[in-house]
Amino acid sequence: MATIVDGTAGVTFPAGGVGNPAGAVVGTTDTQTLTNKTLTSPVISSITNTGTLTLPTLTGTLPLVSQLRSYLAGVTLSTAGSSATMSIAAGVCNDSTNVSMMTLAAIAKTTSAWAVGTAQGGLDTGAIANSTWYYWYVIQRVDTGVVDCVFSTNASLPTLPTNYTLYRYIGAGLTNGSAQWVAFIQDGDLFQWNVTVADISSANPGTAAVTRTLTVPRIRCTSIVSVSCTNSTLNIFGGGILSDLSASDENPSTTFGSFSEAVGGTATCNTIGTNEVLTNTSAQIRSRIGFSDSGTTLVIKTRGWRDTRGRNA
Repeated sequence: MATIVDGTAGVTFPAGGVGNPAGAVVGTTDTQTLTNKTLTSPVISSITNTGTLTLPTLTGTLPLVSQLRSYLAGVTLSTAGSSATMSIAAGVCNDSTNVSMMTLAAIAKTTSAWAVGTAQGGLDTGAIANSTWYYWYVIQRVDTGVVDCVFSTNASLPTLPTNYTLYRYIGAGLTNGSAQWVAFIQDGDLFQWNVTVADISSANPGTAAVTRTLTVPRIRCTSIVSVSCTNSTLNIFGGGILSDLSASDENPSTTFGSFSEAVGGTATCNTIGTNEVLTNTSAQIRSRIGFSDSGTTLVIKTRGWRDTRGRNA
C-alpha cells in the first residue's frame, strides 16, 4: 500500500488507476491510498519537498539482479609497473552467483596481506611471490554491504576474508622477478602488455605440431600474438598455423594457415603477422609450419590477451 499526499497544485489520476473517478485531483490536503493499483498516464513528473511519498513495502525477490546475469561495468585494473600497488577503477558487477549487484568505489590495493579499504593489502593468503599470476576479485560482506577487492593465485575461487561471502572475478595480473606488478593496459576485455613479451624463438622447429606456452593468464582466454617466420631457403612457399589445442590439429599449406612462410629470389625472407588464438588453462596454444630446415626460425611474441572476466558464466 502507498499513500501520496501532494502539497502543491494537485496531481490528476485516471479512472481505475487509483480508484478515483476520471479526472480526480489530489489536492493540497487530499490523500490517495494505493492498494494493488497501477499508476498510468498522466505520469507524476515530480514531488515537491512540501509533499510526502510513502513507498510500498516490497515482499518477495525482485528479478532485476538475476536478469542481469554476469553483468560487469568498470572495475578496470591498472598499475604503473614495477610497483606493489594495483588500482581498481569504480564500477559495478554482479557477483558470481547473480544475487547481488556489487558497487565498488575506486580503490588501490598493495601486495601485502588483505585488509579492508584503499591503500591496504589485497593478497588473500600467504606472501606475494615472484613471477606469478594472480587473479583479482570484487568481494562483498552481505551483513554490512561493504565492497572491497582481493587477489589470489586461485583463478576461480579466492580465500575470502572473514564475513565476506560474495565475489566476482575481474581480471589478472603478473608479478615480476621482484614480486611487483608487470605493467599492462586494460581497455574493457582487452589487456595489452606495456612491453611485448618474446615467448618463442625456435630454430628449425620441424613440421609437426608443437605446444607453445605464452605469457597470458592461466585461464582460457584469447591470446594476441605477433608471429614471424624467417626462412633462408630459396623458392619456398608455405604456410603456418597457430591454433587452439582443443581444436583439431590441421596441416598448413600454401592456401591454408594463419601466417605464411615464403622465399623467392636470392635473399632471406621474414613474414610477420598478428594472430588471436584461444589458450587452454595452462596458457598454451599449438604451432605448426609447412616447411622447416636449418634456415627456418619461428618467433612468437605475446602482445596481450582478451578476458571476458566471467561475463560468459
